[in-house]
Amino acid sequence: MLIYDGQTFNQVGEPRRDQCVGTELERLIETAGRICYDSFGTGRSSVDYHEHIRAVNHGSVMEHAVFTLGFDIDCEFDWWKGVANRPGVWACGSPNRITLNVRSAYEWDNWGGNQEGILSQSVAYWLRQLAPAYNRRSDELDSEAWLATPDCDEEKWVSLLLSGSRGWSHEMVRHGDYTAISQRSTRFCDESESKWIMHPLLKQYLTEVDDTRLGAICLETESKAKIAYDMIVERLEPWLLGRGLDKTTARKQARGAGRGFLGNALWTEMVFSASVKQWRRILDQRLGAAADAEIREVMQIALADLRSSQYGDRFDSY
Repeated sequence: MLIYDGQTFNQVGEPRRDQCVGTELERLIETAGRICYDSFGTGRSSVDYHEHIRAVNHGSVMEHAVFTLGFDIDCEFDWWKGVANRPGVWACGSPNRITLNVRSAYEWDNWGGNQEGILSQSVAYWLRQLAPAYNRRSDELDSEAWLATPDCDEEKWVSLLLSGSRGWSHEMVRHGDYTAISQRSTRFCDESESKWIMHPLLKQYLTEVDDTRLGAICLETESKAKIAYDMIVERLEPWLLGRGLDKTTARKQARGAGRGFLGNALWTEMVFSASVKQWRRILDQRLGAAADAEIREVMQIALADLRSSQYGDRFDSY
């Protein structure tokens, strides 16, 4: 499902009225985090959510929110020192343009170079405008930069909600360049009722071949795995409480111990954001005949969602 392409925001989940509010970039960050913890409609408000993210330094969810800045200044070598070797920053096209995510902007001063110059000041200014919950400074700032329209494929970002098995997700997270990934947490979420995903090849085989023994073994394996998970969580959680752990930590630790029995077939979902350039690289690899059957199925769905974005013409060749 398309979540955000810089133009259209589609809310997923069922948040409360005080959740998933704010600027579009803040809503995207919060949506990514709530997918991880299955917390739509429960827990913190948007205000408290962003405060918590800053407090625990859970910066990965900030990486989904991307913006491009242009600078009306003469490009000099010292200016570029402020960009070089910074994570989450891309210089594309004209040398007076940078694309960066909210985490990179929020942590800008951690990486040295151009601390008080035009670059640092402009990044802080636009962070305040686009994601005020992550404002780095309290003083009033001016900016000699302007919010630019994404031009090259590295500047154009699309966020999708994807789902499949844990086996599929293990392949998906390998695409770490120019992407942001926020996946459902098995330590935090209750997986006792979560479905298992039958691999497409196995599903096709059992449809075409009358192999009742294999089908029965697959069902029995899933049933026993879920029984083991439930028993582990049920018994370890009170045991950990008795050892002095708080309720939240005990629950997370118990689920962490039990999840190993659920296997790669367990259903999962993730918010996956990437530049158009990287989406095209992923499609080149994962739509091919050599790719795993499940990731090919998911990428077919992703391709349809990418074509529905404002950058859909960049995927017409597939």
